[in-house]
Amino acid sequence: PEEAAGVWLKFCVRVELCGRESRPISAAMAFAQLPTLQELDSMEPEEAAGVKAMIADSNGLTLDEVEEALVTFKGVSNMGYVDLDAVSTHEEFEFTGELTEDEVALAESGVKRIKASGKSGVVNMVEFLSVWAVRGQSAPEDPGRSQQSLPPEELSQPSVDRPVQEDDPQEQGGEQEEDQAASVADGALVEVYRAHMQAASRKCNVLVEQSLDVPSGQLLSLIAPGNHPRVFNLRLEDQDVSIIMTTLEPVYHSLAKIDLSYNKVGNAGAQALAKGCTMATRLHTLMLRCNDIGQEGCDALCKTLRDCHSLRKLDFAQNPLGKLGGLSIAELLQVSVTLQELAMEDAQIDVDALIAVVSVLHVSNQSLKMVNLGNPRLFSQQEEHTTHIARMLRVNTGLTEVFLPKMRIRDTGMEVIVSYLLENKTLRVLDLRCNEIGWQGGRLLGVLLGTDCQLMRLNVSSNRIGEHKEVEGTRAISKALLHNRMLVHLDMNHNQLCDQALLELASAVDANGTLESVALFHNDWGQAASVAFHRILGDRSRVFAIKADFKTYEVDQEIFVCHTQSESRPVSAYNV
Repeated sequence: PEEAAGVWLKFCVRVELCGRESRPISAAMAFAQLPTLQELDSMEPEEAAGVKAMIADSNGLTLDEVEEALVTFKGVSNMGYVDLDAVSTHEEFEFTGELTEDEVALAESGVKRIKASGKSGVVNMVEFLSVWAVRGQSAPEDPGRSQQSLPPEELSQPSVDRPVQEDDPQEQGGEQEEDQAASVADGALVEVYRAHMQAASRKCNVLVEQSLDVPSGQLLSLIAPGNHPRVFNLRLEDQDVSIIMTTLEPVYHSLAKIDLSYNKVGNAGAQALAKGCTMATRLHTLMLRCNDIGQEGCDALCKTLRDCHSLRKLDFAQNPLGKLGGLSIAELLQVSVTLQELAMEDAQIDVDALIAVVSVLHVSNQSLKMVNLGNPRLFSQQEEHTTHIARMLRVNTGLTEVFLPKMRIRDTGMEVIVSYLLENKTLRVLDLRCNEIGWQGGRLLGVLLGTDCQLMRLNVSSNRIGEHKEVEGTRAISKALLHNRMLVHLDMNHNQLCDQALLELASAVDANGTLESVALFHNDWGQAASVAFHRILGDRSRVFAIKADFKTYEVDQEIFVCHTQSESRPVSAYNV
């Protein structure tokens, strides 16, 4: 049918383009244009059958397996996504979609497949098929299926949906896995770790011991941040990491999370981690914030993580990655289809590495949901990086949270960013703190908020919007808030806002019914603005009370403002 042929043509084009760029191609990447379930239901039977046959051929599945996958997705999906963790952890999962009796039986069989696959995370329809792609090609009920049923393009390229190889620890037999589970239950990992540390004349880390002491059948999380009070003076070094990864060697397949933030891990420790991550097929979080990992360690980790198709969160912030480290992350983003969060602020990357990362997000990566690129090493006054970021924000529909602190963005840069952001309808969180945005940039932000803007959280603290008692920028933002019905949090601290500017904001906050929290304490308060916010904060007629980083109180018929801890700090919606 014509519609199915059109989708197949898109698939062939994507294979050709990826082949020219020497990038791995998989069914999940090729079928980014796959029709939704609603579109399949609305197709003619012959057209729908053609699409299903194409799905089966590209994923190496039978038509029955495709039908089972689609029915299961219909029964367990919510708003087009499936939480695999929720499905796996509930013994009797209640289907959310409307299913017939025959479809319920298929969906129950599909749920069993999900639980047996060991996959986790929130996935869309295309990624959901990978459960069947892997299980279908290695399931015992169909021993005749092999890689020969895959398309030639996938046979020649590594794929996120390819079945595991024979030497993979997940296919080495049930006896080995039982021994590994027993060793965890008996506390053998802790004893092995202590023996290795004693032989190396090193002190044991109590957080590592707690992480290794897990009951049988559970995934293992290595959580040992160096800023924890119990290990503040016993931070992990390269030798410690090497010993830990040697200890974990029997249970790499159970490793789900690694958090070694705020330690003293260098390149050697990162390379030891990289060797372990090659076998960690269930690793979804890797946090190495505030260590001493340089270019070599970052490159080793990124090369390994290209084959880690369960990774969802990666934190390299506050490490001296340098230019080559930033370029390694860009190469990782180019092939990753599962990574959702990336933090690389204060990583000493230069403008070339920054533009490389932004270019990948502009051209090829749509899976990332949150990115923090703050404080790169910028020496140019031309703001060319701002133009690249703006162009990326115009076309990238995957990102929902973007953090751009300390990017040396000025009013001219804001003009470019806002002009492109007017076309973006998917961004929800924008952080522009610690830049050089003046009142003209504030006026442009007012233009953005006054249109069909989908931003829910905006942080422009530590800028110059109210410098020299200028109120035009604040007035534009205030006017926009009168009609904006999406924004729930606004942070304008440290902007030198005068009493008149704060009074303008007070009027807007009073009239806005959706704004939930504001952060304004660190500005130049006067009596007029203090009185206005005193009335707003005490107004009980509001459906939702305004939360703020300050409180007002009255003494001798005069209103004062004091600072409090804000109850609504920005939190990523995709934290694993």
